[in-house]
Amino acid sequence: MGGKVFAQAGLNGEPAIETLRMNSATYQELKNKTIDTLSAHFAKVACPPEAPEKRDHGDLDILLADPIAICPMGMDPFLHVPHLLEAKRSLHPCSDLFNLAVKISPDASPPVYAQIDVRLCGENFAWLAFLQSCGDLGNILGVTGRGYGLSFTDSGLHLRIDGTEKMDSKDRRFFLGNDPDKVMDFVGLDKAAYANGFETEMQLFEWISQSRLMDKYAFAKCQETADEKRRMTTRPMFKRFVEEWAPDFPESEAAETLDRHQVRKQALAFFDKRDEYAARIYEIELQQDEELVFKYIKTLLMTKAMDKAKANMVIRGLKRWVSFAGGRPRISASPEMEASNQDYFAGMLSSDKSALSTQAEVWLLAHYEEVRAKERARERAAYHARR
Repeated sequence: MGGKVFAQAGLNGEPAIETLRMNSATYQELKNKTIDTLSAHFAKVACPPEAPEKRDHGDLDILLADPIAICPMGMDPFLHVPHLLEAKRSLHPCSDLFNLAVKISPDASPPVYAQIDVRLCGENFAWLAFLQSCGDLGNILGVTGRGYGLSFTDSGLHLRIDGTEKMDSKDRRFFLGNDPDKVMDFVGLDKAAYANGFETEMQLFEWISQSRLMDKYAFAKCQETADEKRRMTTRPMFKRFVEEWAPDFPESEAAETLDRHQVRKQALAFFDKRDEYAARIYEIELQQDEELVFKYIKTLLMTKAMDKAKANMVIRGLKRWVSFAGGRPRISASPEMEASNQDYFAGMLSSDKSALSTQAEVWLLAHYEEVRAKERARERAAYHARR
């Protein structure tokens, strides 16, 4: 967070608090004290390793997992953290994060405060400790993986699924794993060197550049998004890697022989995810076919001089009243209101999916009025039942 979240007054009138940018000694003292305090209440407490050669610190980042203590009156242990650290002010921007302003010089006048950002983790504890370590390690790895369809997120390493641009961002990703050691093995990074740490920024940059996915040209165009432009202005280490280190990086023969398809194939084999990925792709394609078939159905209905509201009623009715037996549609005696139990209509597409099949079109034209009548009667009955 950079240590500036308390620079403004709070919404409830809390005064602004200036938090100190800490030297290494002050930072280390605060880190040790904070970890000692929270270790009595959480089984897992960590501070991700700092960037090498960093001289001062805007805040202290702490990761927690697995509460072990019972709080007063059954309070969620994480919600008790501001009290445990005696925070002067706290912000709770999301359910798993606290920003805290904590006094670090109790005898000073006026008091001196530092910012602590505390995040509650689940099974991604070790992964976040890795991803958030060494300053901008996670941001740099994110750029190296992007051209190969890999995403480094807070939950783990993912594949970006081709052809899903219109889907929600989470649905466009396929989870591979979040074991830091296994991910380092896959991308070609030395686990032992990481465990030993880095004394200089150059050592860290050299280590990152050992990745078989390292491609200098990926960094030449890494300012295409708003997030990347922001990082170039707010993350000095990331900026140095992009502007000073990457341009002088030699051509990689390994990177030249790799492409997105090969990396996907290797990743699915390495993380033993081939069957799960195939099932996910089938599910996505089926959903895309469903969207396509109802687009064609709506177009067909509109040719019958039907307004949009009536066409939408027919579509709702088809989903609720029509089921399939042996691939043949039939109107059921009662509606299926649970979307997850409704039948798929993708079988109504032509073989090349460019239109409805002739049989489907004939059936729809013969039965859409009956379906609309059933759905209209159901909706009227439901309306009167609510009154």
